[in-house]
Formats: sequence, structure tokens, C-alpha cells
Amino acid sequence: MLAAPVEQGLEHRAERAALVGQDIFGARWVLLVEAALELAGIQDAVRVERDEGVRVGTTAESLGKLPPAFRPSGTITAGNAQTKSLTNDDIVQMTKAGFDEQTVVKAITTNKPDFDTSAQGLLVLKNAGVTKPVLDAILDRERNNAGATASSGNAETAPEPVPGLPREPGTYYKGASGWVQLQNAPSPDTKTKGLIMANIVPTSSMKTVYIYRGREGSIEVPEHMPTFYVRGDVAKLGQDVDIVQLEVKKHTREIRGASMSMFGSKNAPQHASDTVTSHLSEHVLKIMPKSNLKNGEYLLSVGDGHIYDFGINTGKD
Repeated sequence: MLAAPVEQGLEHRAERAALVGQDIFGARWVLLVEAALELAGIQDAVRVERDEGVRVGTTAESLGKLPPAFRPSGTITAGNAQTKSLTNDDIVQMTKAGFDEQTVVKAITTNKPDFDTSAQGLLVLKNAGVTKPVLDAILDRERNNAGATASSGNAETAPEPVPGLPREPGTYYKGASGWVQLQNAPSPDTKTKGLIMANIVPTSSMKTVYIYRGREGSIEVPEHMPTFYVRGDVAKLGQDVDIVQLEVKKHTREIRGASMSMFGSKNAPQHASDTVTSHLSEHVLKIMPKSNLKNGEYLLSVGDGHIYDFGINTGKD
């Protein structure tokens, strides 16, 4: 835990950095306002007794001299505080002040809305002289704002394709006691047989044996047709999934590679079973063997370099 003086010093530096960033943002906003006034041909600004935002001519340096509005060490000042949302009253005031429709509509589309679009609220606006194009802009702004909020909420509450599947990327099997994550198979040792003869006799072949230490995989599955689920970017590689059976030795598990000769390769390792893959979502892949797997030890290969080991033991074949 940091000592109190150090902790307070770090907090002060962070607050000052935030304050400088807010001042720069406020000054940039002033430049945008000045450009908008010039574009609209407005030369004489209307004087108000209290600003609703930063005033024309404000700079980052002048904003930096303003005292915090709330607590002494705070970063919110009168210059960088967020202005209020646009309301029905604002539209009425702009209409009475003689702003043209285009300017009012622009204000509606670029400011945060807080309009009353009930029948009574719209009636008050109409009676105040607000035109139909402006009323339509208000209704469109509120509709778009509501739609964006709803879309954000739906994204956050989208149902999981597999209830309970852990959020951590990986490959999983759901057993009787819950979800179990498969572990990457250890790197195998290799042994090449027939290399010398293959160099001497053209018709001879050599083959490589891949040796995995230990007699059992990372998990044991008590069913002949297990279902595995992959979460993560690897789920996009569902077209390249393979299940291969290992030969169990006294202290190891082995798989023989293809026989290689000058005439090509043959006798490649046979699939234990073809697989059925289903993309349940962009990042969740479901994998099942097409046929029953016998009791024994297996490798599950998903995509490029993702290899997991597991065993099948149902108590009977």
C-alpha cells in the first residue's frame, strides 16, 4: 500500500492532467462556436447575464485559471462543465429570437436532447410558432436517441449461446461436476525410423513417431460422443478440426506420422472420427464427433497449433 503523501501526490498529478485536457477540449469547442457564428453571418453576439457554456474568445490558458467548481482539488470548472441538454423551452426561445429553421434544426441534431414529445408538449411548441420542419427534427432526434439507447442495452444483455460457458477463451467440456477446461497437449518427443535405409534404398521409407509423455490426457470424458465448446478467436477456424486416437504404451502415448519416401508419403494417421462443427456465435464453436469414440486417449486439433489431449473412459465399450 502506498504511503499517504505519495498517494496524495499521484492523485494531484492525475487531477491536474485531467484538468489540462478538459481546458484544451473547452477551448477547441470555442473555436467551433466562433466558426459556426461566422458561417451563419452573426456578427453581434447576444449578451446574457449567465453563460450556458464557454464564451467566444476563451482559450485553454484562460480556462486553466478558473477555480474548481466543487472541491478544491477537483477538475470541473465553470469553463469545462457540461452544458445542459436542449429542451422545448430552448426551441421556443430560439424561435422567438428569430433564428431561421436551418439553424434551429442544426442545434437539434448536434445537441444532447431532452425534449417533451408528448401531445401537450408538441402543442405548446406549435402555439409558440415552432414550424413543422423543426417539430419533425425534434421527433426524429428523440426517436434516434431512444433507438441508440435501446441498441446499447440489447448489446449488453445479449443472451449467451451456451449458458454457463466460461468467459475465458479456451476449449471446454461440461461434465457432471461442471465445466472443465482442456489443456494444451505437451510438446511431443519425436523418433524417426528408417532414415538410413531410406537414403540407401530408394523404395524404402521412413516414418516419424510422436511421443507424448504420460498415459492419460488432461481430462477424462465418460461418454463416447462428447461435445466440446471453443471460445475465442480460434472459433473462427472451425473448418480445420480433427480428432486422432493415440496408442497407449507403458509410460507414453504415441501417434505414428505418415511414411515418407522419395516417391511421396502414405499411411498418414487416420482420423478417429470426422467431426461436426457449429458456429454458435462469432466467438463460440461447438465440436462433436460424427461417430462414437472408443475408450482410449485422443488428440483434439482446432485450427493452427491448438492441440488438446483427452481420454474416453465410459467403463465399457
